[in-house]
Parts: sequence; C-alpha cells; structure tokens
Amino acid sequence: MGIDRNVQLAVGEESYGLFYALFSFSFWLQIVLDPGLDTFTKRGLAHNPSQLSKYISSFIPLKLGLALVYILLSAIGGLVLGYNAYSMYLLGWILLNQALASLILYLRANLAGLHKFNIDSLFSVLDRGLMIVFCSILLWGNFFTTSFKIEWYIYAQSLAYMITALVAFIAVFRYSTFFKPKINTTYLRVILRESYPYALLGILMTLYTRIDALMIERLLPDGKMQAGIYAQAYRLLDAFNMVAFLFATILLPVFTGMIKRKESVQHTVRTTYSLLMVPSFLLGLSSYYFRDEIMGLLYNTQATPYLGVVFGFLMFTQLAISTVYIYGTLLTANGSIRFLNYISGAGVLVNVILNFWLIRQYGALGAVIATLVTQMIVSVAQIIKAHAIFGIGVSFKELSKTGLFIILAFATFNWGHALIGSWIGAMLILCGINLTFALILKLIKPGFFLQLLKFKNK
Repeated sequence: MGIDRNVQLAVGEESYGLFYALFSFSFWLQIVLDPGLDTFTKRGLAHNPSQLSKYISSFIPLKLGLALVYILLSAIGGLVLGYNAYSMYLLGWILLNQALASLILYLRANLAGLHKFNIDSLFSVLDRGLMIVFCSILLWGNFFTTSFKIEWYIYAQSLAYMITALVAFIAVFRYSTFFKPKINTTYLRVILRESYPYALLGILMTLYTRIDALMIERLLPDGKMQAGIYAQAYRLLDAFNMVAFLFATILLPVFTGMIKRKESVQHTVRTTYSLLMVPSFLLGLSSYYFRDEIMGLLYNTQATPYLGVVFGFLMFTQLAISTVYIYGTLLTANGSIRFLNYISGAGVLVNVILNFWLIRQYGALGAVIATLVTQMIVSVAQIIKAHAIFGIGVSFKELSKTGLFIILAFATFNWGHALIGSWIGAMLILCGINLTFALILKLIKPGFFLQLLKFKNK
C-alpha cells in the first residue's frame, strides 16, 4: 500500500494507468507459465520427497522454456493491440517480471512439498521486502536529480525478483542430490492431464477480474488517465481481498475433510459466510459513505469526486468476491472443476461484453458496473450449485436476521455519517455499532474462526 500508492502519486495517473493496463494484460497467458507444474510438484514431493532432484532437473528447464513461449506470445498480443515502442518496452520488462514471479512460485512449491514451511514463508515475502527497500531509496533517498519514473518501479521489481529467484534456487538445491537439466515431455503430459483444469480455472478467474483495466486503457481517448483512476480505486479492494483469500486457504482443507468424511457442510458454510460477509458489507458501506474522505486521505490533491464515486461503488464488489471465495472453495473441494470453469468462462464473456459497452459511456465507472454485475452472476451461480449438491436449505430465520441487519446498517450509516465531527471517528463508531448488532443477532460467531483453525490443523 505504501510503496505502490506513492509510486502512483510520484509518476501521475497517466503513467501509472499505462503500467496498470500493461500489468493486467500480462495475466492473459499466465496458463502458459504454469499449466499445473506448481500443484503437481507440491503434491508429488509431499508423497515422495526423494523425487526432488528429478523434478527440478526436468521442470526448471521446462519453466524457462514456457517463459520464453509466454513472453513471445504476449509480445505478439501487444503488437496486435497496437502498443507503441515505449509501451512494448515496458511490457517486455513486465512480462519478464511475471516469468520470474512464476519461477519463484515453482521453487516455493518444492519447499512446500518438502514441508519446509518456514523457508517457504521467508520467500513469500522476500521479493516484497526488497521492493520496499529499493523503492524507498528511489522515492525518498534524494540520490537522483530527476523525478521518479514508472520504469524505475519496474526495474526495482525485476531486481527484487532476480535476487529472490536466485536465493530460492540455492535453498532448493541444498536439499537435492543432483541437478541435470533435461526436459521430460512425459511429465508434461501427466501434468496437463491432471492439473490443467485447475490452471484453466485460475486464468479464467484472473481474466474476468483483470481485463477491465486493459479495456479502459484501449477503449478510451484518455484511457491511461482513466486506467490510473481505476487503479487508485482498486488498490484498497485488492488489499481487503487478501482477508477473503486467507479464509479460502483455511476452508479448503476443512471442506475437503468434511466431504471425505461425508459430514454436513451446511452449518460451516452458513457460519463462515456470515463471518466474512458482515465485515465485507460494513466495508462497502464505509467506503461508499466516506468515499471522498478516504480517497482524499490516500491521494491528496489527486483525489476527485469522480474517483470517490468509482471507489465507493467498486468496494461493494467485495460482497460478491467473498461469496466466491467461500462457495468456490466448497465446489473446488468437491471436485466440481468443470462447472467452475464453465461459470468462470461465462464470467469472462459477460465481463468483456459489459466492459465494451459501459466503458465507452461511463469510463472507469463503467468498468466498476461491469465488475459488480459479473461478480454477482458468478457468485449467485456458485451458491445455487453448491446448495443443490450439498442440500443446503434456505433458513428463513437466518434470512430475516440478515435482512434486519442490512436495514439497521443502512439506517445507521445514512443517519450518522454526517453527524459525528471526525469522519474517521464516525466510521469507526458506526462500524462498531453495527458489529454489535451482528453479535446480538448472532450473525457472527468469532469463536467459530478458532474452531476452523483447529479443524484445518487436524
């Protein structure tokens, strides 16, 4: 948050908007970088750690080969989209960074498969830690007479990834007995057969959440500026999505174990859903009612009423995203990958059509509307499918309590947001009041989260 925000403030909305659009474009062919190697390696080494030397000898050359194919195909895509020489130069570095990030994830998969979780956790933050150091020096070190450029941000990321990849390789190599590079096509066929549906799901979900920035930049005359505005609004959504992602990480083994033991998932689904949705809803209300104040705090003079509107509506997508993290995780644990791929593919199609129509009329706000509609369609489809598979009934008591909470929350925010002097104090007080309502109505049970952690560790 600190570095990324200050980089955008330093380079301006237009330069950062171009970077953000190119960065979003770089996700298009991520499936080429990893068609399932990470998952295959993690599972294989967990069952047979002695295969490490064989795996890295076969898969590291394969990763490098796939990286070259990814960069080449993505570069061709950039030329087809009509990017100029400067944009292609930036795109080349961004593609290199994505390839390095994918290599780091593969090396971490080896460590996780060997159950070297402490070392793996170190590499999960090393590149970010280095980025913070490098960019802090560039932003505030006063070593340069020229102003900060977006290229410096990309170069700093490249250097951080290179160092992390090198150190991670050394760490993995310590546990191997040999390293004889050789591409094994037999492994690749097995991996594609077993892991490709999961890799496809990941890329489809990435597409319908990332394609909007690219379309903003390409479709509008002031596309770079509008993409920069969208990036400013999206930054907080990305940050809060990490909480929902952590829920999914905890829930996957919990749901998998419950399904394997043929236990009812109804209570767990309902309780975790409320536990995540209540704060997500309050986050949406807080962001909407205090949109101008929050954007003003983050971006100072760059904040405008239009940015506030984009941000205020965008944060409500957290509700649908949180739903997907819960119900999507349940369906993944059940092995319903084909359905998830179908609905995610439909999400990509709907998102592209809506973006193409709405962005031309409303700019970045049109992308927000498209995102809201797409996420709602995907989340509702997953709820219906999960309820049908697991026989989760509709509880009118729970619906009544949820409806009452929504009414109370809207009423308190609408009435109280302008009555209390400090907006930060008002936001905290209103969130505290509504969390109290949720506890009284028993919509959230904090102790249940601790139970989940215990179930996960069994």
